Amino acid sequence: MCSLIALAWISRSKPATSGRQIKVRLDDQPTPLYVEPLPRRRLRTSAALGGGSIVAGAVVACVISFILVALFSAITSLLN
Repeated sequence: MCSLIALAWISRSKPATSGRQIKVRLDDQPTPLYVEPLPRRRLRTSAALGGGSIVAGAVVACVISFILVALFSAITSLLN
């Protein structure tokens, strides 16, 4: 109920902006089209992505192997 009263009170108040118009400047310059990257840049990007994926895969494999070793040692210690 209080929220409806607050909404009605806010909706009848005037906005805080003044009566003057706001002018917006438009830019008519053409947008540059897509330019194909140079072969050297494409090769460098592919090498960086490939190296990063190898490093990320190695880190994930180490984390998973550490978790499996911890689980295996915990399970085998319970057998004693």
